[in-house]
Amino acid sequence: SAGFIEDVEPAMAGLDVLWHPSRAEGLGTSVIDAMSLGIPPIVFAVGGLPEVVEDGVSGFLVPPANTTAFAQAASRLIEDAVLRHELGVAAAVRSTEFEAGVMTLRTESVYQTVLAG
Repeated sequence: SAGFIEDVEPAMAGLDVLWHPSRAEGLGTSVIDAMSLGIPPIVFAVGGLPEVVEDGVSGFLVPPANTTAFAQAASRLIEDAVLRHELGVAAAVRSTEFEAGVMTLRTESVYQTVLAG
């Protein structure tokens, strides 16, 4: 079914690759969710996604609206199981940088720096 899903892990568990061709995006929490499961994403380099996905390391960043490059990245991951695995492992590691506890500590650190003058 489409729409809101409370527990995304079972829904994403069968994915080998996350294709996320959004042309406008904030942080991309669905991308981070997939990465946390070791699923490498292919995304357009829009919004906050270049901060999340390390191109060629934890997934692929594709120039915005370049559907040819998107398809090429998809083909590459479909055809190369070793690369797909390597990017998936790196994606899982990278996703930990966006966990709530880590982000809270970083935000607190910024506030402390600002308040300290």
